Amino acid sequence: MKRILLSIFALTSACFASMEYAILPDYVHIVIDGGTRGQIELKANADEGIIEKIDFFYDEEWHEVPKTAFEDLEAVLLHTLQVRFETGNDVAYIYFETSYRDASGAPNPKGIHISFEEGKFTKRSIMTPNSGGSIHGGGYTYESKEL
Repeated sequence: MKRILLSIFALTSACFASMEYAILPDYVHIVIDGGTRGQIELKANADEGIIEKIDFFYDEEWHEVPKTAFEDLEAVLLHTLQVRFETGNDVAYIYFETSYRDASGAPNPKGIHISFEEGKFTKRSIMTPNSGGSIHGGGYTYESKEL
């Protein structure tokens, strides 16, 4: 009796099965709209998360981010892209995270800030988590390079 029920179930299950497939993008174009304060347009390779171009709209003008700010970064977590502003200063930041595994092998992303001051991009900062640390809770190494 069990064999008959199993056979009937297998035959009827096949009738209700469906096939689906996904068409994955080659490139991703993301727009972050911070209103009149700032907007970011980013184009990246969807498979690898490698940035190809970033444009930043600030103070009624478009500014292209220099490639030296992002050309050596891989595995960008595109969903973390933000535009940030310093209160009381005319400083804006493009912020995002990159995939990173700490010494233990646990995923623990790096934080990237690209600074925009006085009408130009001035530096890129990378926060790399130390073992047991986090970019969100302290315990990270900070490095900066002028653009």
